Amino acid sequence: MTRIPLSPHDKTLILQAITWLRIVNDARPAGSPPVYPGPADIESSALFKRIRAGLTPMPWAPPTRHGQPAYDLIENARGRLSRALVYEAISREVVAKPTRTNTAAVFNIVATDFLSVLAQLRMSACLGVPLRQFEALTVLHYDEGEEITEHYDFVDPNLPSYAQEIAEKGDRVVTFLVYLNDDYQGGDVAEKMRMIHERTLVIAMIETAKGLDNVEAIAAVPGVDVLWLGHFDLTNFLGIPGDFSHPRYEEAIKRITSAASRHGKAAGYMAADATLGREYLAHGFRMIATGTDQGLLQAAIAGNIGAWRSK
Repeated sequence: MTRIPLSPHDKTLILQAITWLRIVNDARPAGSPPVYPGPADIESSALFKRIRAGLTPMPWAPPTRHGQPAYDLIENARGRLSRALVYEAISREVVAKPTRTNTAAVFNIVATDFLSVLAQLRMSACLGVPLRQFEALTVLHYDEGEEITEHYDFVDPNLPSYAQEIAEKGDRVVTFLVYLNDDYQGGDVAEKMRMIHERTLVIAMIETAKGLDNVEAIAAVPGVDVLWLGHFDLTNFLGIPGDFSHPRYEEAIKRITSAASRHGKAAGYMAADATLGREYLAHGFRMIATGTDQGLLQAAIAGNIGAWRSK
């Protein structure tokens, strides 16, 4: 057998292929057979394109094109942004809806790069959850006037397909949000870090039965500032969709506010109107969002029209 010497560039590509295959197979569902992407998939992946462009000299070296990881995540997403979609659970379709007008770049297994995988590995280590259970990393972008308003990604537990949907897609238990900024100013680094830590607010969503069962443990986590009641989703996962007077929901409110009080955290809720705001303040909630942009705008317009008609 004739051995063909490999150039350093060839060795780099082989190492990158091994890394890529490991990522693919780590991300596959437990118990399913290994998946080996074809040459075309590997050739078209952003991971390989970056290597060939000399942007990542070795698989374990993070990109340094702009000197900061946040810059690379922003730049990698610029040419890939498209309308952000919403999962319509009942029809099982991903569609564009007026509740979400921003753009997004999804870094799935073909489009991923080392920095994206590194970010998810850090999240995996923090949570103790295997990488294969993660959704694709997504970079969200909001231009002036673009927004995401209240929408519901859930399935009615009374539907026949509910158990199948949960079995196939699982139950989302946590969302990591990292704010990327490409307009940093100079100054004392230590002071900037102190101010960032001081101004960082960590909000844990309590919107599933599993989250409610673990609310004490979540409240005890150092650095968590707020336990936020996801009221619509929580009633759904408790099997009482939209029933906010049900004893099970009222008990959930007490568990959340009690856990928050015991651990020195605030309980949060989005009140659609002043009546609900007063009600949930009385329940012990101390962080109240005052409705949605859409709802506030509709109320203001209706008030103006009503005033004109009354004259």
